[in-house]
Amino acid sequence: MKLGNLLAVFSIFLFILLYLLGFRIIVVLTDSMSSTIPPLSACFVAPSWLIKPQNSSIVLFKFYKFLVLHRVVKMDEKYVITKGDNRSFVDGKTPIEDVVGVVLFSIPSYPIVFALIFATFCTAVAYYILRSKVR
Repeated sequence: MKLGNLLAVFSIFLFILLYLLGFRIIVVLTDSMSSTIPPLSACFVAPSWLIKPQNSSIVLFKFYKFLVLHRVVKMDEKYVITKGDNRSFVDGKTPIEDVVGVVLFSIPSYPIVFALIFATFCTAVAYYILRSKVR
């Protein structure tokens, strides 16, 4: 197996494994965290079973059918209270089991660059897979 094919298979395997373990990449759509994370930034989120939320950490949580990214301002064993950095009011109590994960890092406001990198990666992977099947 050629190095390119091996790299493509490894990349796909790693991406699927991280997704199955609960890691997520999300794009921030609003300005509620804009002093820290500008709109259209990509955020890399680790699952809450791996990294426990703490006071002042930025978390991704379920709010009805939506996912919300806000900072923890207070928490106890059952609930977290969050607030957007660009908001003057706190959110209500969110059950700790609704916390999906904790933000590891973000890439600020470069959606076109991020999309081009992702599209290039997907194209390269598809090329190597299809090329190996043609031969």
